[in-house]
Parts: sequence; C-alpha cells; structure tokens
Amino acid sequence: MKTYEDIRVQASHVDHLREIMPSYQDSGVCTAVAMAATLDIDFDMAIYTIQDTLGNRPGTFGWNAYGRCFEALGYRLIPVREYTAKTVTTLERDPFLRKGRFVVSVSQGRHAVALVDGKVIDWSEGRRHRIHRIWKIEEA
Repeated sequence: MKTYEDIRVQASHVDHLREIMPSYQDSGVCTAVAMAATLDIDFDMAIYTIQDTLGNRPGTFGWNAYGRCFEALGYRLIPVREYTAKTVTTLERDPFLRKGRFVVSVSQGRHAVALVDGKVIDWSEGRRHRIHRIWKIEEA
C-alpha cells in the first residue's frame, strides 16, 4: 500500500505537471492522489487517466465525471451509506470502513481523501474535515 508521502514524492515534479496540465497548482490533484492510493497505481498514471478522460482542467468536474476516470481503469465507485464517521478524524474508527478501498469526499465535496483498509492516505489525516460522501471502489 502506498503512503501519502510516496505519492507526494511522485507528484513532486511540479514542472512536469505544469507541462501536461497548464492549470495545475498544488490544488486540484486530490482526486489523482486518491486514485493512486486506492488503486495502487503511479501518480502519473492517475493524472494521465484524468486528463485523457476529462480533459485538461483538474478540479472542475463533479464526482460523476471522476467516476468515469475510475471506470476507465476497470473500477467503479459504489455509494456507501452504512458508515457512522462524521469527520476525517473518525474515519479510521468506523467498523464498516476498516476493510476495502474507499474514496471520501470532504469539505462539501471540494476535496477527495483515500481510505485503504481503514487507513487515511492524505494530508488531511487527523483533521476534522466533515465527510460529504463515501464511495467504495470495486472492480467492474
């Protein structure tokens, strides 16, 4: 399983990202980080999948569009309703979320967080960002 630090090392080549995605800044790539962590793929592959599927504007699409990115790699996002966690801090304690791969939308849908086997893989680990929605990742 990749850690957030592993993915940030892969994503540290900002100049390269600015070449392939002119609108790239440090924001707007949380979905690529979540894809890389939950699917155990390289950050570059996640970025290229989003670019190929949605175009050259990260951070400007809704979750239905990002679902198409997961589908392009052979996975699907299944909405989860059976959870009790309210914030990122409480995700790791939720018994329903201890096994499996999940993408969590927080901060009213403006940020994506990876949750793999009960472990948060994101810079927001331990923070009190409110959960908006959770999707389980399954092979299509």
